[in-house]
Amino acid sequence: MEVILGSIHGCDTKPESISVADVWYTIKAFNKYLLDPKKLMGWFKSWIKWICQKNPAIWEDWEFNRQLLFPCHFFDHAKAFQNISKRLVYITQGQITEMAPTDSPSFEPMHMPSTVMQQLNEARGRLRTILQRSLFEDVNVTIDRARCICAAQNIFSYMRELHRIGVKPLDSDIHKNSVRGILDRLESFDGTRIPNKHRSMQECTSCARS
Repeated sequence: MEVILGSIHGCDTKPESISVADVWYTIKAFNKYLLDPKKLMGWFKSWIKWICQKNPAIWEDWEFNRQLLFPCHFFDHAKAFQNISKRLVYITQGQITEMAPTDSPSFEPMHMPSTVMQQLNEARGRLRTILQRSLFEDVNVTIDRARCICAAQNIFSYMRELHRIGVKPLDSDIHKNSVRGILDRLESFDGTRIPNKHRSMQECTSCARS
């Protein structure tokens, strides 16, 4: 109520005094009294801006992003929703779900549209598919075109290096990892561990691929 009355009378509540739970309670009050969310869109943008400036590290908190997904949708803050949904798609290990900041039963009817959550999870699935396809792209080229005697060794060494860094495209557990986690581990891929000194491998355009 302090946030709502402050906005009506032109004296906004200080951003540092507002928690994510307070934002949810404000939304609850708006729904209860049938108020127009547009009246507080400016306030919510200011609060998000304050978070970005004073506590940017909190955006790395997985639960914090889940808790702000619905408020960003409710107050139509497109930029914040874009950033939060992108983080969730990249850092979530399993199914992407929204989250209320407290266990209060009053928040139970307040949910994102199911189609939005469905699309976020499908986006995460598409990224994993792109990752797996990319990891096997050069392997498929080698299998189709290589005629040298060391193609098998080349492919085996490549797959063994992926296993060494914890990226196992043939393992079902890859679906339990976040996209960000897989990308981070791929940064430690060491191409020097794949032998390519054999003459036949150097002459073969398939095996000589980076």
